[in-house]
Amino acid sequence: MSSAALSRRMWMARDLHDSANRDLAQIDGLRPVQPDDVDALAELMMDAYAGTIDFEEGATLEDARGEVRSGLGDGADLDPSVVIERDGRLVSTCLVTQREGYAALAFVMTHAAFTRQGLATAVMQHAMCRIHAGGERRVRLGVTRANVNAVRVYERLGFVDDGPVV
Repeated sequence: MSSAALSRRMWMARDLHDSANRDLAQIDGLRPVQPDDVDALAELMMDAYAGTIDFEEGATLEDARGEVRSGLGDGADLDPSVVIERDGRLVSTCLVTQREGYAALAFVMTHAAFTRQGLATAVMQHAMCRIHAGGERRVRLGVTRANVNAVRVYERLGFVDDGPVV
């Protein structure tokens, strides 16, 4: 990512102290990410980001596979990562990774046909509970400042500006 692109991004963070006893809605099709989900996650990424401020012109499905693999780290981070599957396809996900000693929500994505249904909120809440159960007490994510819809969702979930991505 270029330095200009990085300057448009910020970190957001929140404490997980209230994630332990949260009553989570039961979501049909919600399940942990599996190692063989990479291709379906890459397809979801291409669809979710197409036409948005975060879409990189010329990006390919292979690029998306690389991003997904990078977001999942060495595979040890699969446990807190979750997806929602509907009719055999992945429609939303929250991919979790470890970065420099803290838990990070690497990607939160929802298929364009399934937006505005609370799925991103649901996968994030479930992932954060799983992160907290694993012993983490704080979580961060990076977001493009101009992605107003995403920032609103994150703020509603208790995330606050934690400085620029450098």
